[in-house]
Order: sequence, then structure tokens, then C-alpha cells
Amino acid sequence: MKRGLAVLAAGIAVSCLGTWWYARPPAPTYLVFQLDQTFEEVVKNSTYTVWERSNRPAEYPGTLKAGATWVDHPSVIFKLDDAANGFSLPPTTFGSISYMDNRVLTIVTTPMLKALPYDDTLEVLQALQDMFKAKGWVPWDGDNSQWFDLSPRGRQKLQDELSSMISLRVPKKNLEMFLSVYCHKNCDDRPHSRWLINVEIGKKELYHWNGE
Repeated sequence: MKRGLAVLAAGIAVSCLGTWWYARPPAPTYLVFQLDQTFEEVVKNSTYTVWERSNRPAEYPGTLKAGATWVDHPSVIFKLDDAANGFSLPPTTFGSISYMDNRVLTIVTTPMLKALPYDDTLEVLQALQDMFKAKGWVPWDGDNSQWFDLSPRGRQKLQDELSSMISLRVPKKNLEMFLSVYCHKNCDDRPHSRWLINVEIGKKELYHWNGE
């Protein structure tokens, strides 16, 4: 009798453990990249299923060898693998890497799992901005970019504008980033509006042909 109760208890415990395991959100995987890195290097360095979630550049005819890696489910961490200026973004549900000549050309991602209320979104924006500052990124004065003003007055201005973007660079490196925040839905209903942040990274000459 006692042995039967013990077996029953063990069975219930295993069943509960299984339910707990499958109910947990998936652990983040990493999509690790450098600009100009080959598609195969991205596959090797990432824990994300790059091979299965890509239009593989080598499979396309012609000399461009263009392709893309797609992220459309949670949760994936984009990591710029650069010792001095690299960083890991918060987990995301959406993003992509584009390739040309079989090498990383750009990355675009929303470093959030879902659209958030305005105040919550700005908390994410503040953390991102602080991280980029610490990693040596600076606003590009060529288009008069400045760090987002996240004072109470600056937050109000950003909310009124509904969309704002700045461009960032790393001095003496061929790196450029566009950081933007914008209203995604319910924009006419401020208490219920939802906001997103976008990050795009590429080479300077990709966006400015004269290299300025």
C-alpha cells in the first residue's frame, strides 16, 4: 500500500514537472553577427536556428548572393560581436539580418517582445541609450542627431511627435545605427497607445554614399 502511494506520488510529481516545463516561456537564443561576416559564420556563432530560418545566400543564382535571416517568434537576442563597441539587445520577437555577397549587410530589429505602453517603452529606450553611450556610440552631427531627451519635458515632446529617430556612429569605425521610437497602435488614445523601438545597423557608406 505504501509502495503504491509512493509510486502514485512520484507519477503526480513527474506530471506536474512536465506541465511546468512546457508552460515556461522559451529560453532566449542568440543571433550573433558582425558586419561583413559570412552567412556561414553567423550560423556557426549563433544558437538561434539560422540555417532553418533563412533564405540562404548561396542558394540564389547570380553574383549578388543576397539573402536574409528572419526572426518572427520569441525570444531571440541580437548580439553585435565587437569587443569594443558591441552589445546584446533585449530579447525580441521580430528582426532580420540581410546579406549581400554572402556577407552581413544590415540588421533590423525591434528589441522588445511586444508593443508596450509609452512609459514602459521609454524605460527600454533609456536602458538602450545608456548602453550605447557606454559602448562608445555617439550621435552623428551630420544630421544634427542628439541623444533622446528623456526628461519629463522631453518625454512629453516625444509622445506628441508620435515618431522620432536619431542616427548614431562609432568614431573611426564604419558603423552606423538608426535608433527610433514610434507609436504602433491606438495612437489617438494615449492611455491605451502601444509603442515600439527599432534598431537598424549597417555601414556608413550604405546610407551615405560620399562617406560623410
